[in-house]
Amino acid sequence: MARTTQAMHVARTNSRRVNKAGETVEYESVLLRRSFRQDGKVKHETRANLSALPALLGRAGRMRDLAFALVCRVPARSW
Repeated sequence: MARTTQAMHVARTNSRRVNKAGETVEYESVLLRRSFRQDGKVKHETRANLSALPALLGRAGRMRDLAFALVCRVPARSW
């Protein structure tokens, strides 16, 4: 069987909720995901939840930027 590369990407999702006071609250989730095919359909597996990272680190434009920051442990304020 041929070996395939495992594509990974950063997915951002926004959700809105209305709290008991009637105010709309918006949440953003930043997830590290892996895409693969299973039975002819594209599936996504969440590898890590990055929502708790500092804002600048969580908003890295590309996977490469995020990997560099995590590996080098660059503080978010130096970006």
